[in-house]
Amino acid sequence: LHTKFRRIMKLAILAVIFSAIYGTSLACIGDGCIWDKMEERFFWVSTRANEEVANVNEQGGPMSYCLSLGLALTSPGSSLWQRASELERLVDRFDLNAGTVTNQLGGKTICHEPKWD
Repeated sequence: LHTKFRRIMKLAILAVIFSAIYGTSLACIGDGCIWDKMEERFFWVSTRANEEVANVNEQGGPMSYCLSLGLALTSPGSSLWQRASELERLVDRFDLNAGTVTNQLGGKTICHEPKWD
């Protein structure tokens, strides 16, 4: 009985660890996300947001939404901002819904996944 309990506890701990790792790897949700394969990070761009608009508004706007997801705000004009804008243009070329998304949040906010080297 004791061995069975230990085995169940080990499985439960592994499940918690796996869900924590899996959850953080899927932190960017919705239409606003753009994956940068070259830099291995994602960006969230408010002007692309469509399905997550209600959640963004509930959080208090794009900046608060980014921070609630653990993302870093991207400074306008920075190299990361320019990279996200470049990726946005590339994605829009191949996205069938690119013309249907309207900027429902006003302005443009970009945030990015911080990389810890």
